[in-house]
Amino acid sequence: NFFCKPMKTTKIYWAYCNSKYQYRAEEPVPVWQNYFKNKDIKEQGLEYVRCPAFKDFYNNTFGLTSLFDYDIAFKDGNVHTEMHDQKFFEDMVHVRNHESRLASFKSWYIFIAVDESLEMEFLPSTMENNVFNKSAIMIPAVLDVGKYVRIQECAFHCREDKMEIKENEIYSYVKFKTNNQIKLQRFLWTDAIENVIEDSMIGLKHYRRRTFKPLEWYYKKQQAFKTKQRVIKLLKENLL
Repeated sequence: NFFCKPMKTTKIYWAYCNSKYQYRAEEPVPVWQNYFKNKDIKEQGLEYVRCPAFKDFYNNTFGLTSLFDYDIAFKDGNVHTEMHDQKFFEDMVHVRNHESRLASFKSWYIFIAVDESLEMEFLPSTMENNVFNKSAIMIPAVLDVGKYVRIQECAFHCREDKMEIKENEIYSYVKFKTNNQIKLQRFLWTDAIENVIEDSMIGLKHYRRRTFKPLEWYYKKQQAFKTKQRVIKLLKENLL
């Protein structure tokens, strides 16, 4: 008798890191399943789906969706919006540089790997045809989510003078660099969890020296204070 060995799994804890808005957040969607859903592979010229190089590239890659419609426009040295109020702007937007039209949309997700080391790439949603990709250039990043606990936000340059994003648009991908099957486990974002993470970020990031520090420096500093272990202990009390 022949039998198949069960595929190894890697657990990733995740949350939307805003207690006011987290109830709107949807679970990250596998890009592979989402993009080709209800499509005729042959009729629509999508035969590359069978290419192992393409398939491997998007293995364990998930799309993050926007919770809101929004826009921001850079004009006359100021930033304007036609949607929502000033409080929403302060909650959701961080203007970094007017000259280069660089800003962050505080669509805050966090991913924490149970494994001691797991690299995650934060990527533009290259397979999506949407208004965000047409109006903005998302800044990619890479992080070991087994070593470092950090909230992810969406940094971007406006292509022209205005960024637009629509509710439920996939604005970014997260790719986990493993061949194991990913098991996502959601948890409720709480003030206690936020405080543990925020304390380490203020000490490491906000007041760091001007000299460049590699990611490994941040990993070691957090590990010394067992930030990940303390967060996991708290989040296990808030699993959904």
